[in-house]
Amino acid sequence: MCLTLTRILHYLSLVGLILFAGCAADPKWHDGDHEHDRGESRGLSCASYENAYQRCNVDGRLLKVRLRERLSVSECEYGRSWGWSRHAVWVDKGCRADFDILVD
Repeated sequence: MCLTLTRILHYLSLVGLILFAGCAADPKWHDGDHEHDRGESRGLSCASYENAYQRCNVDGRLLKVRLRERLSVSECEYGRSWGWSRHAVWVDKGCRADFDILVD
């Protein structure tokens, strides 16, 4: 099998996208300026497909949320392409990610 330079560059760019997508995380807990040390910690995956808004509901009341791992090539920026309310995490603009959540 003969690999051309174009094909090699194509494969390298795909590998770079995959590695880059998994590296961007937001280690900061977003908790609405409240300190919460109680509650149950768990994981949640939420995905915006075709750049559409998606709401991922949780059982219980969210106390704080942080982005653990971005799974998309699209940016996941708090307040712009992801956020949360009392009972859900939302994503938009192609953001797909795994989140750590603290639930009361």
